[in-house]
Amino acid sequence: MDKKFYNKVIKLIPSDTLKEFLKTSKFKFKEKDLLVIINDYSRNFNEKMQLLEEAINCIEDKDVVFHAKKLLQSHSEDYGCFMRPSDDCVYEINIITDDAFPEDRQFVTKTYQDALTLIKYYNKEYEDGYVPSSKAGTLIGGKYVYYKIFKSTAVAPKKPSDIHNKVGRRGECLLGKRLEIIDVNMYDYGDRDLYNCKNKDCDDCKNKCISMHNIKFPAFLQQYQLVAFKHYRICYGVMLYKMQDNDNDSYIIFLDDNDFIANREKLQGKDDYRIIEAHCHPSYCEIYKPNREDVPDDIYENYLFAVKIFKELGFDGKTYCGFDN
Repeated sequence: MDKKFYNKVIKLIPSDTLKEFLKTSKFKFKEKDLLVIINDYSRNFNEKMQLLEEAINCIEDKDVVFHAKKLLQSHSEDYGCFMRPSDDCVYEINIITDDAFPEDRQFVTKTYQDALTLIKYYNKEYEDGYVPSSKAGTLIGGKYVYYKIFKSTAVAPKKPSDIHNKVGRRGECLLGKRLEIIDVNMYDYGDRDLYNCKNKDCDDCKNKCISMHNIKFPAFLQQYQLVAFKHYRICYGVMLYKMQDNDNDSYIIFLDDNDFIANREKLQGKDDYRIIEAHCHPSYCEIYKPNREDVPDDIYENYLFAVKIFKELGFDGKTYCGFDN
């Protein structure tokens, strides 16, 4: 594998904790893993396309090259379909703000270029600070998105079933602060269409597409560790189970959105400690160990309480039942 290309892809990983671990570890991601990282964590659409082009020339496994070409084809077709004007579609613009005037930030144009023009004029109109947070942006998939443009149908359905697959929003384009394309996606073009796949069971597929491929991770996090990840905002949690080598199934208990922790004074015993229900499964690519000084005191108090209860409930030494190994 091309070392320079490998390192370029590894830099895309959001988790600084994982990247630091890799610097002193002999662990290496597989070539197919790199495609998942490129597809999910490229900083913008152009970078994704460039890295996929580069992957075709740098990757040795012919099967993985096949998947890289398919991804490149899929994203190219999504881009072309989204940008191409059509008589039955319009472009909805959603300018992401925190202000109190939501009706002022949603517009409709006939073409994508008109949508960009509208955004530029909107920003110019409010550059005097009348709407101070009109360019606030939000975290989507770990990337700051400032504008959403949807391609939507502007015609009535001809029969009831059209509601599900022929009318409404057909795709979306996410834009950054400088109107760079973060990602573009058409909703009606799935992996089965892309691969001409006739396999009814994805789990038994011998040539799994990228959306079904699970990265194998090294054990760089510890059980009961205080962790964080970005999803619309910075979320804090605790690792409930031991992280196994060569598995990517996380189980993170929420510390800032967990009623069982917040109302702990009302709990009477172990049977009431249902705090494991408020959890999520972010990719290990996104999870990192925050510095103590960056963690709010109330979150840290919740963390200490949660670990105490986990130990009382006997989670020591256990691993998540979803693990294969």
